[in-house]
This record gives sequence, structure tokens and C-alpha cells, in this order.
Amino acid sequence: MNGLSVVISAYKPRGIARALQLAQKIKMHVDQVFVVINCDGVEKPIEPSRAQAHEEPILTVERPNTGMNIGAWSHGVSLCSPKNAVLCLQDECELQREDFAEAYFKQLAQPGVGMVGDSLNPKWNQPWEHLHKSGLNYPVEVYQGRTMTRVNYYLDCFRRWGIKAGNTGRHLRALSWGLSVAARDALTKLPLGRHKEECIAAEIGVCRYVEENLGLSVEQIDSMPFRYFSHVEWDPSGISKKVD
Repeated sequence: MNGLSVVISAYKPRGIARALQLAQKIKMHVDQVFVVINCDGVEKPIEPSRAQAHEEPILTVERPNTGMNIGAWSHGVSLCSPKNAVLCLQDECELQREDFAEAYFKQLAQPGVGMVGDSLNPKWNQPWEHLHKSGLNYPVEVYQGRTMTRVNYYLDCFRRWGIKAGNTGRHLRALSWGLSVAARDALTKLPLGRHKEECIAAEIGVCRYVEENLGLSVEQIDSMPFRYFSHVEWDPSGISKKVD
């Protein structure tokens, strides 16, 4: 095969039908497919046996509901073949092109590449000093009634996690993340978000860590967003969410 594993995140109360349908569509194109399900009330991961891992083309894992998509992906990456690049998908991603595996593997195999995804977030691709003054920097509750502005809170998270912020908030949306062999451990080593705002900090922080701490690039796989995987919530332009 092509040396590419796939991890698909899902949330059990929402159902896992989408995740399994996506897994079925892509399983013939890659080495491994893990569906990792965040479950309320699960205290420790329930993983496939070694025999199942050897025989089954799609492996399903249940884990505690922590860290949202990144939490599920982090656990799934730890199960993947250590020699493989990994493509992490959210269950609401929709396959657009059957040559996705070739494209992702080729890009992730390039020297100096750390992460590749279908959608960079253009709103945050600005210098931090501009973000401080932007409408994105509104107050949020971060812990037991304590509030901070978003940019200050995210930068505070980075400091606590040992992430160099760099000059901008440039990052890939945590919908589709391809991780090169050189970068994949970054996802398993960094802390997981405990609530929504900390999860957003983690989304930006992983990309900043790959670029600033590891010195590897973070790239959109095509000049047009959502070239290989679209998402049910996002407009094809990649700028805003769809309007019902």
C-alpha cells in the first residue's frame, strides 16, 4: 500500500454512521483505518485485540470524551503503524476525490513537510498584533467564571504547553489533518483541550508547534480549500460556514 494510515473521529451520542460510511469509502486506498469514538461515560479506551488489528480493514476504538477531534486523533495516531504518515479526518468530512491518498502521501513525504490539510483558516492567518485588535478577540469564559480575551488566552495556553507562537495565528482547521512521520508525535505529546476554548487553542497550537518548534511546514494541500475532503458545515470557499 502507500504508507498512509487514516484516523476518523466520531462522537457516540451523534452516532457513528457517518464515520463508518467514510471509512468504507476510503479503506481500499490506504493501509489502515481507525474509527475512534469519543464516548461519554467511558473511563479508558476500549481497543481492538492484536488479532483484530491484523485481520480487520476498519478498526473501531472507544475512548473517553476528551479533547474533541484532536483527542480522538491523538489516540488513533498512537495505534497506527509507526512507519506511516497519518491522515486524520472528522466524521463529517465528505470524500471529493478518490486520488486523495496518493495526493496526501506524496505531499507528506516531501522533506520539511509536517502537516497538510484541506482548509487553512484565513481569518487567523494574521500577525498576533492584528488579531489582538480584531473582532476575533472577544472575551471568553475559560475556567469557573474567569474570563480572558481569546488571543491572550490562546497565547497563555501556548506558554503553558511550551509552544512557540511565532508571528501569526496561521493554522489548519481540525477537520482534515495529514501528519508526516516527522510530525505525527506532536499530536500525541501535546496536552488535550479540556473545554471548547482550550480545544481551539490546541487546534492552533499543534500547527504552531509543528512550524515553530519542529521547523516543519504546515500547508493546505491545494490552492482551493476542500479539494479532497469537504465538510458538511463549511462553504466550499473555506471562509465561512454554510447557512441553513
